[in-house]
Amino acid sequence: MFKKILLATNGSETSKKAEEYAINLAKMSNGQLTALYVVDIPQWEDRIGSDWQSSSKAREQFLSYVNEESQKEANQILKNFKTKAEKEGILAEIKFRAGTPYKEIIREARDNNFDVIILGSRRLKGLAKMWSDKIAEKVIREAPCSVIVIR
Repeated sequence: MFKKILLATNGSETSKKAEEYAINLAKMSNGQLTALYVVDIPQWEDRIGSDWQSSSKAREQFLSYVNEESQKEANQILKNFKTKAEKEGILAEIKFRAGTPYKEIIREARDNNFDVIILGSRRLKGLAKMWSDKIAEKVIREAPCSVIVIR
């Protein structure tokens, strides 16, 4: 069974379902549970565009602000998860990272020898699916361990 469980969460509805699944799996397997929140810095870099590249100081200040605000949101989401897990008798470690989400999830799983990654995925259709970030798909393809995707 899975002894080291990595939950990738972002506070979305599907992430909340994944949180419940991860807690139940940790209870059943007597596993160690870690929740990871990754703020998508490349997404913000894309949004601010090339105009900012000429002013690297302004760009860095903006990204620093985004990172700080994202960390506040992440801390609240992670704190809520930890409280929920503790109510179920599970001690959960919580972590925050900034970067490309699928890369940070895979890095965490690889560096800490997790047995399984659990994450939520939205059901997108048509063009939205084509243009979506496809984090779950990338994690499945590159993960060093089993992956469970919750919808």
